[in-house]
Amino acid sequence: MFNQAFAQLAVYVESVSGGDEAKIMSAGMDVRAVATTSNEVPTPEGLMATASDHDGEIDLQWNSVNGARSYLIERSADPPTAESWQHEAVSTRSSATIEGLTVLV
Repeated sequence: MFNQAFAQLAVYVESVSGGDEAKIMSAGMDVRAVATTSNEVPTPEGLMATASDHDGEIDLQWNSVNGARSYLIERSADPPTAESWQHEAVSTRSSATIEGLTVLV
């Protein structure tokens, strides 16, 4: 309850102040750290692939990356080359099910 009320207060102060750092600090709040950009794309760790309940599907799960809003999922034939990677899906969660795979028997 407290965290929710404080979060609402923070949104209110940010809105009323128009982002003015002096006004935010005068309300007794800290100013957000300046966002930095990096050309380096973090790679999720802990990838686990398990057989799905349906033929031609695979379930993927990985550890979330701090600050990530979505994950781009690509696949490649074996052996992978720089040109062989193809877009497969986008997920806003740290899991996905890939469909349409060839089942080898």
